[in-house]
Amino acid sequence: MKCCVATIEANATAQEARRFFRLAAIEEGMLLAAYELGN
Repeated sequence: MKCCVATIEANATAQEARRFFRLAAIEEGMLLAAYELGN
């Protein structure tokens, strides 16, 4: 039972990390686009 809970928590953490990295990548892309538009 503890094993299952740990797996679920690990999966949730991985999803949070993936979401965070996706948001960071989107923001980085927007900054790059704004920078290139400005030049």
